[in-house]
Amino acid sequence: MLTGAFDQEIYSIVFGGRLIALSKKDGGIRPICVGYTLRRLAAKCANSHVISRRSKALQPQQLGVGVSDGAEAAVHAARMLVSTLPSGHVVVKLDFSNAFNYFRRDLILDSVAANIPEIYRLVYSTYSCEPVLSFKAHEVLSSDGEQQGDPQGSLEFCEEIHPLLLKLRSAAKIGFMDDITLSGDLHTVKKDVLTMIESCSETGLRLNTDKCEIIMKDFTEIDKLSTFKDFIHVTKEDMTLLGSPVVKAKHRMKPLRTRLMTLPEQSHAQHIFRPMMLW
Repeated sequence: MLTGAFDQEIYSIVFGGRLIALSKKDGGIRPICVGYTLRRLAAKCANSHVISRRSKALQPQQLGVGVSDGAEAAVHAARMLVSTLPSGHVVVKLDFSNAFNYFRRDLILDSVAANIPEIYRLVYSTYSCEPVLSFKAHEVLSSDGEQQGDPQGSLEFCEEIHPLLLKLRSAAKIGFMDDITLSGDLHTVKKDVLTMIESCSETGLRLNTDKCEIIMKDFTEIDKLSTFKDFIHVTKEDMTLLGSPVVKAKHRMKPLRTRLMTLPEQSHAQHIFRPMMLW
């Protein structure tokens, strides 16, 4: 598999997988793909060979691959940013629509060939076919974006978006795969957001401005800027990152309370967490 020596007919099966449909909070459907076992094993072997070297090359802009406690590091960095945010400076959280499914596959191959050529044959095999994804009695073909069910997907995504992150001029750039947080003076961050929007035609990414967030002390400063007109205004006290509260202690129990309310009435988790809630 690492040398790309299988027939094309076998690839459509080996690189395929089974789909699971999960419900989103907004009523939509989130398809999750469970990849073929032998393919996942080969991909993990390839990852282990390159992940340490490439993780160092992607830092400090990208904390999403090969970084121990990378999510925690991102949250702590965001806490430092908003706690010392000067007047006229902002923090923005960018949201992409179904990012992994829209990235251009030719760019994935280009970035792998340039940066991690030792696993190129495996990656090329992955994108040289349209694998079968099965859901009960139904079958669909994987033909766009990152390959569903691929353990290498996170690394490939980070490799492809990294040149774009390097172009940005914000004072702080925190990437955790497709979760991008920028901070700096208002006009520099504005230019970076426009750069991200303009890059959509090149990368295939689509910025979902209705779900993007902006954090600052005085929101009147952005009233005349069309770039941020659809961004959600969030105070630093209410800011979260990767599901974690960033600043005030009283807000740090909110995600737990929200999760607790979705659990069955007599669940074991309630018996564990309710005393903590009261405390």
